Amino acid sequence: MGEAPSQDVAILLRLAKADPLVSLVDLATAVALIAAQVQQSLRRAAESSLVRLGPHRGRLPQQKDLNRLALLKLVLHGVRCVYPARLGTETRGLPTFGKFTPTTYAPGALQPVWPDPLGDVRGFELRPLYPQAPRAARIDPEFHRVLACVDALRVGQARERQWAAQELEAWLNPR
Repeated sequence: MGEAPSQDVAILLRLAKADPLVSLVDLATAVALIAAQVQQSLRRAAESSLVRLGPHRGRLPQQKDLNRLALLKLVLHGVRCVYPARLGTETRGLPTFGKFTPTTYAPGALQPVWPDPLGDVRGFELRPLYPQAPRAARIDPEFHRVLACVDALRVGQARERQWAAQELEAWLNPR
C-alpha cells in the first residue's frame, strides 16, 4: 500500500461519527482538508480493507462501509509506532488530551498543546496527528476529543492511554 499519511486515520475516525455526512465535501470540511485529499485517503483505506467503497464514483462511504474493528486495532496498537510523537518546548496552542482526561494536573502545570496561533493555552508542544487537526477540532468539539485520544495513545502515560482506549472503543462501537 505504501506509506499512509496520518490524516487517513483522522478521516476514518471522523467518518465513524454518528452524524451522517452527506458528501465528500462535508467530510473534507469536517476534517479541515480538501475533497481531493479525502478521496485519496479513502482509496488508500479501501486498499487496506479499512473501508469499502461503492461502485458509484465519488460516493461517500457510509458508516456501515467502515471496518470499525480493523480501525480500532490500528489506532490502539499501531498509531503509537507508526505516527510517533514527543513533547517539545513550551508554546501557545490548543489543548489536546490534558483537557479531556480524568488525570488531574497540578495547578499551573503545563499540559500538551497543539501549536496554534489561535490557541489560548500555554503548554508543551505536541505535533498533532495531522497538521489541520487544530482547525478540525475548532469545527467539532467531539472530534477534538477523539483526536486528543489518539494523542494520549501516542505520548500519554498508562492511565491516559487506558482512558483513550476506552473512549475510542466507545466512539467506534456506538450502542
